[in-house]
Amino acid sequence: MPSRMLLEAGFQQSCSTRVTANDRTAGLIGLQYRNQRSFTPDEVGLLDAASRLLGMLLGHGERIRSHARLADHDPLTDLLNRRKGFDVTDEPLDDQRTGTLVLLDLDGFKAVNDTHGHGVGDLVLQVVSQRLVRAVRPLDLVDRLSGDEFIVIVRDADVSETEAIAERLVGHIEQAIPVPHTTVHISASAGITPLGRYPTALDTVGAADSAMYRAKSEGRGQSSSGRLSGPSRHHRPRRLRARLPLYRTHTTAIHGLRKEMRTGGGGCPRPSKRHKE
Repeated sequence: MPSRMLLEAGFQQSCSTRVTANDRTAGLIGLQYRNQRSFTPDEVGLLDAASRLLGMLLGHGERIRSHARLADHDPLTDLLNRRKGFDVTDEPLDDQRTGTLVLLDLDGFKAVNDTHGHGVGDLVLQVVSQRLVRAVRPLDLVDRLSGDEFIVIVRDADVSETEAIAERLVGHIEQAIPVPHTTVHISASAGITPLGRYPTALDTVGAADSAMYRAKSEGRGQSSSGRLSGPSRHHRPRRLRARLPLYRTHTTAIHGLRKEMRTGGGGCPRPSKRHKE
């Protein structure tokens, strides 16, 4: 029997079936006639096939979106992950735009894990992540670099303006964090560097990392800007290189390819003399 809405639209007969995607109802699909007639088995079969095909397509689209999100986001904090953060850092800036990168390293986080356990440590990371997201503007981006380190991409701001933003971010982190049966207090050190100054995202993060270590050496809960010409590979903190093995391997492979191009090497292996056609 058609629904009231279909009857008011002049339809006399209706046949519908659910569209199911990933074990949940995604909608309805149906056939309607304005005259009194029965639906043939072929019409019912066609409707059922269309429902299943549409459900498969919708489910496939949902899985693609879910996998894309998993590829770009950190599963614990739901922030952008390191790979996506590096991609954004490498994006060219428009001529009229400025931007900066803030690297935040939590001070005293290891003591939280050692004293209260990794479950509480994970909760602290989640709370810090939420505070950072709430503290930045909609056009800014927050991502988790690794462990207890975060990156904030600040759009349309120079280093001087970002210094005030970094101090505000550190202030949000320093607020007491409620955890089961107690509260936790931590602070953060921040390093700031402009976007677009260095050739790669790794160099940009390296400059912010150097600035962050300068801030940490001056006292926790501080921020420092990377106003120097930028760290070379030898000046970049060893810890940064160690925690980015993917980029180290990628760089080594690129250098190897360039060497082969210069020396005329490369190409495909020649068949063995024992090989017979």
